[in-house]
Amino acid sequence: MTAPRLVISALVSVAAMFVAMAWLPATALAQPMISITSAGPDASGDPYDLTVVADDGNGLQIETMTAHVFDSNDNDVADPVMQYSSGPANAQVWVPVTPIAQSALPPGTYTVTVDAADADETDTGLAAPGSFSFSYTTTLTVTASPASVTFGSQDVTFSGNLTGSAPGGTAVPVSGASVSVSVSGGPSNAVATTDSNGNFSYEVDGITQSADYNFTVAATDTYGSASDDVTVDAATGTTSMTVTPSPPTVTQGSQDVTFNGTVSVTPAGSTTQVGIGSGVEVYLSIGGGTPVAVTTTDDANGDFSYTVDDITQNDDYDFSVQAGALYTAASNDVTVDTVAAATTLSVTPTPTEVSEGQQTITFTGTIQVTPSGGSAVGIGSGVPIDLSIGGASATEVTTTSDANGDFSFSVPDVTTATDYDISVLGTNLYSSASEDIEVPIVPAVTTVAVSASPLDVTFGSQSVTFTGSVTALAPGSTTAVGVGSGVPVDLSIGGGTATQVTTTDDANGDFSYTVPGITASTDYRFSVGEQADDLYGAANDDVTVDADPGTTNVMVTASPPDVNLGSSTVTFSGSVSVTPAGATAGNPVGADVPVYLSVGGAAASQVATTDSSGDFTAVVNNITQANDYNFTVDAGTLYTAGSDDVPIGLNQLNTDLT
Repeated sequence: MTAPRLVISALVSVAAMFVAMAWLPATALAQPMISITSAGPDASGDPYDLTVVADDGNGLQIETMTAHVFDSNDNDVADPVMQYSSGPANAQVWVPVTPIAQSALPPGTYTVTVDAADADETDTGLAAPGSFSFSYTTTLTVTASPASVTFGSQDVTFSGNLTGSAPGGTAVPVSGASVSVSVSGGPSNAVATTDSNGNFSYEVDGITQSADYNFTVAATDTYGSASDDVTVDAATGTTSMTVTPSPPTVTQGSQDVTFNGTVSVTPAGSTTQVGIGSGVEVYLSIGGGTPVAVTTTDDANGDFSYTVDDITQNDDYDFSVQAGALYTAASNDVTVDTVAAATTLSVTPTPTEVSEGQQTITFTGTIQVTPSGGSAVGIGSGVPIDLSIGGASATEVTTTSDANGDFSFSVPDVTTATDYDISVLGTNLYSSASEDIEVPIVPAVTTVAVSASPLDVTFGSQSVTFTGSVTALAPGSTTAVGVGSGVPVDLSIGGGTATQVTTTDDANGDFSYTVPGITASTDYRFSVGEQADDLYGAANDDVTVDADPGTTNVMVTASPPDVNLGSSTVTFSGSVSVTPAGATAGNPVGADVPVYLSVGGAAASQVATTDSSGDFTAVVNNITQANDYNFTVDAGTLYTAGSDDVPIGLNQLNTDLT
């Protein structure tokens, strides 16, 4: 409690004095002899027991006195009739006959004037030399409802009352006061204002732990500071959890399990469970692994639901919630078992048999499972498919591609009849299954087609390029296909032994081969032998290349064309050309062709050979008479025989006989 305080200012109310003098008779306008020494609360600080000390300069006892109390707005709020209490003439103490009403004098600052009279004079509006003020001593009381919290009662309403009293007065409500609160020593924040009855209310939501709530009111000019400390304790409720899996076991076709659960709390001091509410994190540990937050409760009952996809083995599913401020931790462990479904595998090969042009087999299939007591369903996607070819070790070749358990894969470059064992290995969710398929080989009908360029050879075109293709017509097909590259191609010339000369060089089975130096009409047989892979049979094609000789032209000139007696040497210059069949111009016969000479019908003998331009030179000596010189070349493989006859004349000379 703060003791009331008396404040005396040095102000002198001259104006009040002049107002009082305005209505006095002229005989009383002299300076009053009565003055006020002080006016304010009594010695104990009681403002309602107003004490006025007066100095009567006449040395007389003041006979009557009335005080007037003005508030800070110059409102006359109290006019107590005063009575003498004690003191000499110059320090007379006067007190109210009846204490001032408490309601008339709330805390604040006041000034006092006095009307006083003695035997000699009557004075009004005598001003006290200063003002006085006082404030209430305040009391703050706060209660919490409920006084403690547990799960389900986390909100607390604090109700308070602020009263004030002055010395000698009774406690009264203090309105309009700002109330602040500090929680467990934290910062203080304004939370409420007192009403006309001094009351206030403040609610704290979601209290989760024990704490001190210190409510305070700061001092003002009219009331002192006050505080009250309230402790709210928190008691932990007991948490429980229930979880139910649906379905309780899994098999292929039902690998997803939905867990439905509820988290409840029994508040401290209660026997009734309540839902933990929404938004509480639920953790899951699978098979003893690290718990991971997977969902939250979704309603006031604490219900939750969580689905685990693709369960493939027996496992424990431990659901839990961690402890909160007002509830304990809890968990529930659920075991989900697996039951293997019966597996069915069906596979179809395309084509059902292979031949040249059909060396790739595509296997398409479906895997279905029949859960216990259920209907057949697709095994789903991602299931490995194994393949064993001809009894070899099985290897994974593909996986199912969709929910129906469909799959497809191809085996390329099939060259022999083979068994294909397609299988799926069992798991906890489904059993093993397999299917064995035999794909036979049926040889295709093979065709070799060859063309020659040129088809006829003559002088200047002795090389022929043969182009061909090897195709195969698979059984049941109407379209032939190339046998591909690398197939050996044999050649037999004129019925001779066949030898490999080339191979096919592309997917169409095409090939090309050039035979140089063809000099005569000949048959050329191109063939492919029956292959070890039995995809296609043997075949051949014959091409006949004809030889058509060109016409040989021999042209010779003599130098000199005539000889004189005694002039016996002639040089013959000649050229040999060949005009190919169908051509209009000749080509030099080339080098090393023998040239023969017959003189005058005698037997011919070789006298020269052609050079690379088909030219030759022959010198004949000792010519003594005119004669025919017949130059010839024999027929070659691609050209005919040719000749040219050159006559040599003899000039007659005049004979002088001396």
